[in-house]
Amino acid sequence: MNQPLKPSDVKKLFFAAAWVLLLLGSCRREEEGLTSRTGNLEITFRAVNSTVRFRGYFLYSEAVYFSATPDRENLWLRRGGSGVNRIDIKGLNPGNYVIVVELEGGGTTVGSVQVTASQTNRFAL
Repeated sequence: MNQPLKPSDVKKLFFAAAWVLLLLGSCRREEEGLTSRTGNLEITFRAVNSTVRFRGYFLYSEAVYFSATPDRENLWLRRGGSGVNRIDIKGLNPGNYVIVVELEGGGTTVGSVQVTASQTNRFAL
């Protein structure tokens, strides 16, 4: 037969539930792409009161981008398609990079960015 809970049992259940909630609440959810060895980039655009649309982007290591290699265009590390106002690149090794963004309607914008392990670095172009 089922017996009613004693007040001491209710207290124990309450404290056990509170302990579980406390532990779950204190766990930090790791941001996608971040580890002790990798970092993320968040690129935004400095357009005032307007939308910036881009056709695509290419991310190069700084060393490759500034080298005299004639085939540099094919040596990108990451590339992405079109978007609006923001580019997110996750899981990069720490270091210096150059991003080339092809804007919709023509033109490109280029920026130097740096990745730090365990962080999301934010840059405005």
